[in-house]
Amino acid sequence: MNIYIGENIKRLRQEKRLTQEALANIIGISFQAVSKWECGDAYPDITLLPVIANYFGVTIDELLGNDKIKAEESKARREEAFLLHQKSLIENVWNVMAMIDCYHQWYSDFISPADRLALLKISADLTDIIYGDDNNGLAKLLIYEEMARLYFSLGEKENGHKYLETVVDTWANYWVAFDETQDTPMFKSPLFNRLKWNKPQRNAGTNIYLNNIKTSQEYDCVRNEERFIQYVSRLEKLIKE
Repeated sequence: MNIYIGENIKRLRQEKRLTQEALANIIGISFQAVSKWECGDAYPDITLLPVIANYFGVTIDELLGNDKIKAEESKARREEAFLLHQKSLIENVWNVMAMIDCYHQWYSDFISPADRLALLKISADLTDIIYGDDNNGLAKLLIYEEMARLYFSLGEKENGHKYLETVVDTWANYWVAFDETQDTPMFKSPLFNRLKWNKPQRNAGTNIYLNNIKTSQEYDCVRNEERFIQYVSRLEKLIKE
């Protein structure tokens, strides 16, 4: 904890246009003692505190700097609460996206493919609004992979390839950059710019995409295409032993 008494004595002395020697004579001590107080090398005897405070017309708390200490402690507590609030916001955003995801999956027989795509786009838009583009787009890759499946199931191959290629490119490029820097980026969005983006697990994440791509029947229509084979190959190369 910081002690501000020496700093305050110096400020109060200078406000009265006193030299260290003049103040020392008023209090009845040596000017060397005053010098040590102001340099932070020593503190006044406790019995002198009322004398010094009374002379300068301040309270002992003000002389000690307790008001400043309390302000610093309050700021530290608020900063801690601020970071906790940021983390809570991230969790809540993910919960909203998870609810949308469950909604369009569980009730897919009641929702048209077009509406399912619209719901997925809402989830993707949420990640852009909340995170910006500072997490390398990783937050919305699972959403994009689902959109790719839907487009392929509707026979819209080019749209399907567009989203699936984005998934593979973004995921692969993230790990290329990570291998070079061994660092994870800070959030840049105003909501989360004090936090770091949690590094996803390479193998676990890659296996999710590989499993979806290899087993989902929506990809059967393009499974033998060279572009699709390249997607699988790029992801398989990311798996580390």
